[in-house]
Amino acid sequence: MEHAEVQAGWIAAMLERSGLWDAVTTHRDLNGKDRATSAVLAGPAA
Repeated sequence: MEHAEVQAGWIAAMLERSGLWDAVTTHRDLNGKDRATSAVLAGPAA
């Protein structure tokens, strides 16, 4: 999801805390600012 650079840490932390997402990654834009975060929906617990 795209967001303002100041929101990157909060969004990544929220996704990780929820326990519903794996591989939470922040991506930088062409100016080197944290601009988007991606994550993969976690599968069922084994």
